[in-house]
Amino acid sequence: MDKSKNQENCFFCKKKLNFWFTSLKKHKGNKVCSNCAMKIAKKEINESKQITETKVTCVSCGKIWHYGKEEQTENCGNSMHQLGKSMMCCAGCVPALFIPNKQIKDFDKCPDCNSKAIKKEKVIHNVE
Repeated sequence: MDKSKNQENCFFCKKKLNFWFTSLKKHKGNKVCSNCAMKIAKKEINESKQITETKVTCVSCGKIWHYGKEEQTENCGNSMHQLGKSMMCCAGCVPALFIPNKQIKDFDKCPDCNSKAIKKEKVIHNVE
């Protein structure tokens, strides 16, 4: 078997690639070596990183606040904690009384005036 058929050059650094020892990574249809593939992957990940959060505006008082996915997840966890504590208390588990309460936020009303007249919109921030 001819070795020249098994070897090609990396599209970026022109290093010779061996079919048996190099994974077949491609970038836009061209074969690239592992080092160049890592550099390309890091660059593409950094360019496309975005943060999504929700911008909420109170119609009554005009207050604007933001919350993200992390706050929603934490709030869900806190509500599950409270549910578990309540179920243990209903079953007569006395030590459950000593478990501290977790605060649950209501994202559907204004923290200042407690009005439910709010407008929500998604905001996407690009991170470099």
